[in-house]
Amino acid sequence: MRPQVLCLLPLMAFAQTASLRGPAITGPVLGYVWDGAGGGIRALNGVPGAASLDPALSLPMSLDAAWSARGVALAVPKGQANPVVVTWTGLEPTAGPLGTDLACDLGAISFGGRFASVYEQSASIVEVWTKLDSEPKRTLRLAVDGLDAIAISDTGDLAAARGAALLILSSEGESDLVKLDHPVTALAWSGDGRLAAAFSGGVTIVSPAGGPSLSLTYDGDADRLETLDGPAVFRLADESAGQSWILDASGARPRILPLPAASGRTGK
Repeated sequence: MRPQVLCLLPLMAFAQTASLRGPAITGPVLGYVWDGAGGGIRALNGVPGAASLDPALSLPMSLDAAWSARGVALAVPKGQANPVVVTWTGLEPTAGPLGTDLACDLGAISFGGRFASVYEQSASIVEVWTKLDSEPKRTLRLAVDGLDAIAISDTGDLAAARGAALLILSSEGESDLVKLDHPVTALAWSGDGRLAAAFSGGVTIVSPAGGPSLSLTYDGDADRLETLDGPAVFRLADESAGQSWILDASGARPRILPLPAASGRTGK
């Protein structure tokens, strides 16, 4: 029996080491999302229907809000009004000023992190910025009052909602006004150019180039939409209730799935 014991010892040592290190495989990263309750940015791992949140990233400052892409976020430091750009693609996360004089009442970042948008309610001004991870540059400054939600695409197209009215302003300067059936509470562009508009109890997805819209209902009231990896995949969040869902409209049968509540507030 002694040889069997000797053979098991390396396996026991390996198991102990793996246990100390934690899970080695977490699955694909669907995206980075804001945890309003914990005040942090978290990686969302897995696939729609089987996804979980990682502990919050360790950042150089505490945040009141953030809108995240892969490796970069538009963020509002705790107790401040002007947004900053946070990046975590290098060895250590860094933060630097966006360069705007606006307070960030509404924010948005494109799926690939190429563009960000900021809106200040009292000034009634919305801005679009690019080159976030190098030397941020403003590409648009527009006066518009009473906005409820904004979104920015990876090509620089801006979407802005006031009530049930949706303004889409392309990076080439063309505009389109869409009237939806419900007041909009949140907006987000997908990686493939579709625009999701959340309302109380549902979501409408507006297809590009005048394609047909798709509406889904669910038992929730999201006030935040975040773009995830894949065509027309989003996270919906009701920050006041601490609830979130994944909207997967990438296939022939679109669905909205509940996302388990976050656990563990701090990462490495």
